[in-house]
Amino acid sequence: MELQNPIEIALADDHTLVRQGLKSLIELNKNYKVTMEAEHGMDLITQLAASKKLPDLCLIDLSMSPLNGYETVIVIKKKWPGLETVMLSMYDHEVLVAKVMDAGAKSFMAKNITVRILHEAIDHVVNKGYYHTPVISEMLLRKESKTCLHITERELQFLCVCYKDLSYKEIASRMHVELRTVENYRDSLYHKLGIRSRAGLSAYARSTGLMDLTTDYLEESGLV
Repeated sequence: MELQNPIEIALADDHTLVRQGLKSLIELNKNYKVTMEAEHGMDLITQLAASKKLPDLCLIDLSMSPLNGYETVIVIKKKWPGLETVMLSMYDHEVLVAKVMDAGAKSFMAKNITVRILHEAIDHVVNKGYYHTPVISEMLLRKESKTCLHITERELQFLCVCYKDLSYKEIASRMHVELRTVENYRDSLYHKLGIRSRAGLSAYARSTGLMDLTTDYLEESGLV
């Protein structure tokens, strides 16, 4: 049965074809309507701030620039704490999922989900406040039981920038720590991940999507 007042959704993805495809798939359910489309996180924040009526839910891609999905969720929870967010990503690494959920997203969806699961997630987040697929539920249980891979906040910050063309000294300056401290982060990650080179760390950050957990633009913009 079609609702008189459909669930209104904001959609942020920097690939036009993907965004248009998602909109079409979402609106296969007549109870859902995409009322806002954004090219990236900053575009979404600008549109939300200018809107007289907020959507019921924001569906956000993780890998966007400027203002990636992770940063966007942080801003939304700060400015509009009652606005629910769902993250979409090509990646589903357990550290990535845990960080995004800790930032305030109410669901994390890998992009290989079915339309049925997408609709189910929208419905559950709006009506129940959260939605987890069995895979994500298992990851979160491992996090709670402390059996998942543990990367500290500072190690993660280092991992997020180690693929950039910066020397260790420059990274230390950027992180406001001593050079030896950065080398300790590196060595700890080598041990935890079984990696033996900076190139290996860079490849790991890219292949898992963890490089999208940077907050560079957020820090520079003064949004929070």
